[in-house]
Amino acid sequence: MIRRGARATRILLILGVVMIGVTTVDAETWEWPSDELSSLRTEGGTVTPWFVLEGARDRDGEDVFRPVAPGEVIYSDALAPDYGRALVVPRPDDRLVVRHDGGMWSVYRGGNMRVPAGARSPEARVTSASPVRTDGPVIFSMLDASEMRMVSPRALLPESDGLPVDEMPVLGFRQNGEPVRARNLVAGAAELVVPGEWLQPVTLPRRMYVLVDGLLAADISFLVPGDVSARVTADGDLFILERELDPGLTQFEIEVERYDGTTESRTIRVRVPEPLPLDTP
Repeated sequence: MIRRGARATRILLILGVVMIGVTTVDAETWEWPSDELSSLRTEGGTVTPWFVLEGARDRDGEDVFRPVAPGEVIYSDALAPDYGRALVVPRPDDRLVVRHDGGMWSVYRGGNMRVPAGARSPEARVTSASPVRTDGPVIFSMLDASEMRMVSPRALLPESDGLPVDEMPVLGFRQNGEPVRARNLVAGAAELVVPGEWLQPVTLPRRMYVLVDGLLAADISFLVPGDVSARVTADGDLFILERELDPGLTQFEIEVERYDGTTESRTIRVRVPEPLPLDTP
């Protein structure tokens, strides 16, 4: 059943990317700000669009980064103090915002950030060869300006051996507010979740589909981290779906699509026992 649904889900994926407004760009010309991708990690919170990258060290011991693609500087703390404040709310740390073709912005934050001299004026152009120096790691994110919301950089930047493998997250069930193993589920409402202790934002795939008894029950995009955060419960679990379980067999088929276009599938079979008669000793 999942094979037949895979073609439909891939069509849904294409439609879904258009619906959420992420602009198509020529990713072949884009690069990560640093080649030191082994240090890629998320910063704070359960699901966040920010990535922290170690820069390549120069001979002076400074971390050196580069813009992800050619673009126009629309904000830098090195600019005149009042320039750009209407565009980007200033933060106490140093920041650089570059507008790229295709309606995407890249945002960089780091301590004592030094941008190239040519980037210290409004509408300055920078390229991927323009060095940006800081005293330590840079916090990096991407913004779809047409929707004014963060998107995962993995959707736009090339895959690299230094990136964590995005894969199917660990799944679990909750019933009556408590975690429960699949074999111990009983009749009644049950939630399929990603337990908080297994929720790793940097390894989430691009999209996940869940079919219950052959019917599509959940279609979740991890492309916009803000949307994912809205599904995180008070307990820190990522809510996938709720299902009313009846006695008998219920089959959950899960398929994830990674950012490189490959897929991974898994099937969870749940057999709920018939309820015992009330007069059972």
